[in-house]
Amino acid sequence: MNATRPTSARSIPADGAFECELSRGGPDSILRVLDGKGTIVHFPRSSMIFAEGETSQNIYRVLEGVTRSFRIFMDGRRHIAGFSFTGDFLGLGLQDEHGLSEEAVTDVALILYSRKQIELLAESDPAIHKYIVKALVDGLAESQSRLVMLGQQNAEERLAWFLLRKASRLAEGRPLVDLPMGRQDIADYLGLTIETVSRVFTRLKRKRLIDIFNFHQIRILNEPALQSLAEGSRQAA
Repeated sequence: MNATRPTSARSIPADGAFECELSRGGPDSILRVLDGKGTIVHFPRSSMIFAEGETSQNIYRVLEGVTRSFRIFMDGRRHIAGFSFTGDFLGLGLQDEHGLSEEAVTDVALILYSRKQIELLAESDPAIHKYIVKALVDGLAESQSRLVMLGQQNAEERLAWFLLRKASRLAEGRPLVDLPMGRQDIADYLGLTIETVSRVFTRLKRKRLIDIFNFHQIRILNEPALQSLAEGSRQAA
């Protein structure tokens, strides 16, 4: 299965001044160096960025939009392992092949890097190496948090956990949260059926923890109670 080609691409000019003494700079300096080696590419909504099993030749970073990583099982079921937002890396791992497929949830703009170039930069500069390792560790921590959620929480707790985690990335502290992913995406991510997800949204609204404006937009009305629910407190339920 081949990934859909990006709709457009353009190179980012390199800034050689940033390629020395990076340890004195912060993450912005490191990104300037990395982006000097990258190319901006665009993928339309629902298009494949890369497929499971393909050779992992490139690494991407999200500039705009949302993507999903997933696997399709033999019986046709889909398991969504995660969503990526602005600033997140895609395909950042140690394997020679992609372990999951990556697809655009919305129209997305990404920076494409050659894996070989990133590896060479990381080998030559400790600051870049530390930055890449931190990105890997952060991704593992998010995966571990989700595994705990799937193993211990009921449907209401899972959705509360999801809404709070995504609000922290998508709403920037505002109570109004845009959810670009659909109900089926949320169900496949939380290990629930779409019917269960719809019922839980309704229950959370009835309890005045959230308000639902439309299919892709909610408002968090009682964040402390939603947080208690997400942490497994039955009092909040």
